[in-house]
Amino acid sequence: MEQIRLLFLSFFILFSFASVAQTSDSTINGPSIRAAHRIWKETKFYMGDEIDYTPGEVFQFKFQDTIPSLYRMKIPPRDVKKDFYFKFHVANTMDSAGHYYFVPGFFMDEIDLYKQIDGDTAIQTIASGSPLKNQYQGVVDFTMQANEKATIIVKMKFIRATVNALEPRIIQPYFVPILLTSLRNTNKLNQVITYITAGVLLMMIFYSLAVYFLNSNKEFILYCGHALFLSILFFFKAYLYRWPSAFNYFFESYFDFVIQSTSFYFFLFFLRKFTESKEKYPVIEKILLADQVFTVAGILVFSYLYFFTDSFIVFNQVEMIIKYSWSITAACFIVFAIIKKQQLLSLIAMGHFLLLISVLFSLYLISSDNRFGSRVDPLLNDSLFYYEMGVVCELIFFLIALAFKNRQDIIAAATEKERLLLAHERNQLEKQIAIIEAQQQERNRISADMHDELGSGVTAIRLLSELVKAKMKGEALPEVERISSSANDLINKMNTIIWTMKSSNDSIDNLAAYIRSYALEFLENTSIDCYFKYPPTIPAIELSGEKRRNIFLCVKETLNNTVKHAGATQVIITMDVNEVLILTLKDNGIGLKKEDMRQFGNGILNMRKRMESIDGYFEIFEDGGTVTVLSLAI
Repeated sequence: MEQIRLLFLSFFILFSFASVAQTSDSTINGPSIRAAHRIWKETKFYMGDEIDYTPGEVFQFKFQDTIPSLYRMKIPPRDVKKDFYFKFHVANTMDSAGHYYFVPGFFMDEIDLYKQIDGDTAIQTIASGSPLKNQYQGVVDFTMQANEKATIIVKMKFIRATVNALEPRIIQPYFVPILLTSLRNTNKLNQVITYITAGVLLMMIFYSLAVYFLNSNKEFILYCGHALFLSILFFFKAYLYRWPSAFNYFFESYFDFVIQSTSFYFFLFFLRKFTESKEKYPVIEKILLADQVFTVAGILVFSYLYFFTDSFIVFNQVEMIIKYSWSITAACFIVFAIIKKQQLLSLIAMGHFLLLISVLFSLYLISSDNRFGSRVDPLLNDSLFYYEMGVVCELIFFLIALAFKNRQDIIAAATEKERLLLAHERNQLEKQIAIIEAQQQERNRISADMHDELGSGVTAIRLLSELVKAKMKGEALPEVERISSSANDLINKMNTIIWTMKSSNDSIDNLAAYIRSYALEFLENTSIDCYFKYPPTIPAIELSGEKRRNIFLCVKETLNNTVKHAGATQVIITMDVNEVLILTLKDNGIGLKKEDMRQFGNGILNMRKRMESIDGYFEIFEDGGTVTVLSLAI
């Protein structure tokens, strides 16, 4: 129902504007005004400097026959602080007094209304001062007595802003609130778009806060400040549209620019942090920082001019200079991005380019006297619309740049994590190598000490026991024989330990050579022949001392069993080296019997344990003799 009511009122307003009778070609007949009436054709116009003329002097002005069409769209900045005068004739043809309201346009700081009745030289001052103090803000009223004709002159002063316009109307009292509401809703589409833009920026505020709390990126607090002030600007622009209130006067003449400047200051700060210009791009860092300082200085100068001076031309020029400085900074950033040819800068520069085009066109509409005319949709005549579209385009490319930067940050973080992991692994490996080297050095030292100290002592014991046996001439005591045998056995075991501990022997080829040397020496005084089947070339694969020792001791135990119990005449030792080291010892003796397994169970069990301790494999079975297999993965 409300929408139907507004639609009806809109048609009623249009009909009322065209439905007014006149007593003559230039006199307005008050009773014939049904609701509201535009008085362009009946109004004469005069514009003068700020001089306090008396009402009598005002009536002597040479008024123009028509109001310039330029002032219907907006008041040029050069004329904002001038005094505007309207002159029109009104007649009340009824037998009773008529009460009317006059709406001059937007936004009047002062309105003086003078009335001179035809045939009378006296001039009445009907209204004077700020129109905000009236019942309906921005509107003044006057009364026409029965059958009265009068000349009305209106003196007006605009606020210091670029949104002023002349739209003179005479309206009936009952229609005042309806008309004011209608005027505020004239460009409803513009307001909707402005509200939507403010809503988009509000979403960016929440998004920026979320990114900050999740990733602790301090630059997004700066972007949040930029979006917050810009959304406040757009919200007030839509909410206060054509609302003649004290706050709107203050907002349109001063506060909107301060909000916009503060928003841009935060944006420049954010841009420095987001692009890391201080570390990566010193030239653009200086430009952005200089514009930040210039913006702050501009706000201070702008505030001083507003509060302590009355000049609008200088006041407006300062505002335009600051806005053009932002455009120059954006242009410098775009050129710098083209030179650098970096994708992140290019994405931000593209958004800046679209914003720059829209801002320049918006500034052109603000400062120029030319517009598209009343035949074009009001949306296209609204300078704020183009600025909003530039902000939206810049926001889209910023989000694309943000996604690109996030991907770069993720890749950089993964790369850094991998680098740290590799560095940690390298450190651990270096520590292990250092430990191994220290162990090898200690092994070499111990083996050298054993060879030099213990080896020489045990050899001396064996020599002394042999000398004792020689002096006793066949009457050697069994204890001396045992001393000699134990010393000899101890020397062999010590040589084996020394060979095991020496790091230079940690290889398979050294193991093969040592086993061959030991087997030949061990079987030298027996009736058993020893044969070897080794690969033509044995790769120089590292084999630790612990593994060499356990393999050798298993070979030693096997040869010892062969000599004592196998009754063999031949032993074949085979070595195969691939991914697995396989050492096979096969004799042609009586083979391994079950009773032998029980008799030599401890020796076989020890060999199995030795191989398992080094992750190897042990197997013994009968195959035309006894076969012992030792294997180890290398």
